[in-house]
This record gives sequence, C-alpha cells and structure tokens, in this order.
Amino acid sequence: MLKKSMEKIYLFSIIALLIQVTLIESHTSFGRCPTVKHENNYFDIKAYEGVWYEQIRNSDFFIEKGECAIDDLKILNDNEYQVLNTEISKKDGTLNTRHASMKLYNIKNPFNYGIKFFDLQPRADYQIFDTDYKSFAIVYSCTNLLFAKYELIWIMSRQPEMDKNILENLTVRIEKELNISRKVFYYTNQSEEICKRNRK
Repeated sequence: MLKKSMEKIYLFSIIALLIQVTLIESHTSFGRCPTVKHENNYFDIKAYEGVWYEQIRNSDFFIEKGECAIDDLKILNDNEYQVLNTEISKKDGTLNTRHASMKLYNIKNPFNYGIKFFDLQPRADYQIFDTDYKSFAIVYSCTNLLFAKYELIWIMSRQPEMDKNILENLTVRIEKELNISRKVFYYTNQSEEICKRNRK
C-alpha cells in the first residue's frame, strides 16, 4: 500500500515538474486573460497604418522563427485590414512572407482586433497595448485555455532599430503592467548586415 502511494506521489511530482517547465518555456500560465484598460477609448487606425519593425517577440512563437521581421498594415475598408508579415529565414536566408486578415473585435474597444493567417483559422487576439503611432507600439495577445492562458507580446518600432533606453523602458512596462517576464523575449535582429535593406 505504501509502495503504491509513493508511486502516485512520484508520478504527480513528475507531472507537476513537466507542467512547470512547459509554463516557463512557453509562457503559458495559470489564470485568465486580463482586461487591458486604456486611459482613453480612442485609437487612430489610420495613424497606426504602415510599416512596423519587430524588436521583440516571444521566443517560443511558432509562426515566427526568423530575423528582420516586418509588419505592414494596410486599411482595406472600415473594418477590414491586411497585414503583410515578412522575415528572413535563419536557416537559408530566404525571404518568407505571410498575409493576414485583421478585423476589429468590438467597436466599443478600438484597441482589440482579431487576426488570422489562414482561411480556416479562428481569429487570434491582437491588442494594441500602447503606441505613440510615430515611434513605438506594444502589441499583446492573450488566449484563454482550460485552466490557463497563453500570452504573446511584441515591441514594434517605426525604424529598423530602436534606442536601447526606450526599448528597456517598454520592457519594464510589460513586466510591471502585464506581468510578462523578459525571460521569454526574443530580440529580433534588424541589423543592416543581416537584413540588407536600402536605408534612407
């Protein structure tokens, strides 16, 4: 009887350890997605339109694995937007492109959109956590699972490379206000040497 009890404890310990490692590595955590609040309820999608250079993303994000990532958002009509995502493969240096469809979830929350890359894919959460439109944007995504939530975060810039002090200040905000650790961040390489862009 004691042996069976010990086996159960051992099994549960292994399961708990695996869950803990999974949560740390993927930034899946227990709890529900937070309601992101903004000081005012005004978001200017026209000012947000255009090219954004990725500075930071989750290290475990399965869709993006390359460098030099760019999002180019275009307004199609009142509630339909197209996002062209490009990146350079770290394996062979090829340019990978993805087209995404984005729509506003709720007119009462102009910061919260749904995005999908495939026709049959359910729209994923895409929230503009904060932006000044001209230099930076913090994009946040959260999906409720059965007993947990899966969060993704991006820091974007209007320029290929962001000032390190500004990037650090935005990182601190994410850690304090969204409780997402910088340990899960991947710092995207936007250097001219790797990305080979014509810069003005």
